Amino acid sequence: MIHALGNSPNEADGPSSFSENSECNGSATEPGRAVSIPDRHGAQKIMTIAFEYPQEIPEQIAYACRILVALGMADAIWGHISMRLPGDDTFWMKPATFGFEDVMPEDMIRLGLDGKTVAGANPKHMEYPLHAEIYRARHDVNAVLHAHPIHSIAFCAIGQRLRPVTHEGVLFCDPDIRCFDATTDLIDTQELGRAVARHLGDHKAMFLRNHGVITVGDDMMETVATSFFLE
Repeated sequence: MIHALGNSPNEADGPSSFSENSECNGSATEPGRAVSIPDRHGAQKIMTIAFEYPQEIPEQIAYACRILVALGMADAIWGHISMRLPGDDTFWMKPATFGFEDVMPEDMIRLGLDGKTVAGANPKHMEYPLHAEIYRARHDVNAVLHAHPIHSIAFCAIGQRLRPVTHEGVLFCDPDIRCFDATTDLIDTQELGRAVARHLGDHKAMFLRNHGVITVGDDMMETVATSFFLE
């Protein structure tokens, strides 16, 4: 599990009732040691992470949302995360109208690459094509995150090259991180989703001009960590 702020989204419910063979589960790992992450001023410790994935994909998404809140990367009800099983043509996603701080595993929805809801009753984000078209184009990607972190938005608005001045910065250079500037509006059509996927190419992260960031990865931990390192 990934424990953000010391609480599991389902902590009161006890262990997950999903079996290891459930169709929506992911890969579990053995428990690791917990670490504390300080805030950006090095003072207050804001969360503890135990490196043990929950087996259930909707639960992984909920944990990831809590971590983004702890890192100061939440933006009211906007921003969204999704995850799929490798090779699947459906994906689980945080629904619209929920903030990162209050969405629960049972709130998640499952969509096909055509945007049709195949599980769950909550509304989908208008920007679902961003996720669907990246999954369609990138068979190596199993998690997609779109957030609105303030420093990334401010930086990509000035049109400058990102220069690595810390160890984390080398993740986003040679080749340089790209910035999608065909629009600053929502990525709410299949055409725009495809354009975003093409511009992302085989990169792990990309700026959206005056809008936010996209990070992708083989799993949820890589995807969230990449967004944290970029910000």
